[in-house]
Amino acid sequence: PYSQTHSQQLPVDMQLHSAPLSQRVSSRSVRQRPGVCSRPAVPTRTTALRVVLAPVPGPSLSLPAAEPVESESVDEAPTHTPWFKRPCPGFAEVSTLPELSKAIVSGRAEGRWVAVEFFAGWCASCKAAYPSLCKITKREPEVSKQFLFYKANVEDETLFFWIKKHEIRALPYMVLFNPNGEQLVGFSSSFKRMAQVKAALHTVVDNPDHTRFILDPQGFVVVP
Repeated sequence: PYSQTHSQQLPVDMQLHSAPLSQRVSSRSVRQRPGVCSRPAVPTRTTALRVVLAPVPGPSLSLPAAEPVESESVDEAPTHTPWFKRPCPGFAEVSTLPELSKAIVSGRAEGRWVAVEFFAGWCASCKAAYPSLCKITKREPEVSKQFLFYKANVEDETLFFWIKKHEIRALPYMVLFNPNGEQLVGFSSSFKRMAQVKAALHTVVDNPDHTRFILDPQGFVVVP
């Protein structure tokens, strides 16, 4: 560094650069370079620019017009199929008492037994047993050869009075008839009783000469 005597002989600019940093600021604030005027700082102004994109000339694109959507009418709206109207292989439907009377004696010509399943559309137990019941004819081919199967909806008033007359108090309920139309035995056909249902059909097939059957305490059909 320069000595104090030597720095006094230097020009002003060199004296400022040779001085300590703390003195440089104070010296610059007091001394001004020749020919340089001091003026206050001008605040900076920010100007927002708006850019507008002009369309580029070229071939215009034409979009196809949207096709009108036709609303479905009430008649065309999809309808819900009741559970008891779903396909049930091997089971014919009975809706009235005259149809039931014909079904009971329908096995006379072929010498086959008749099994009638009584149910109602509002019966939750009937709905639960329906899928397993419809598999009997497929999984029990020997039974299917000896029986004609029907399902009867007791929501019909005439069928309701028929089951009431025969003291059937719970649904679903299956009744077996011999080829002559005589009632053999009846039992619950709920989902929990499906094993008893299959066993009952086999018991009747295995004992073709018997005209009377009873239920044991477990609900199985047996020969008295």
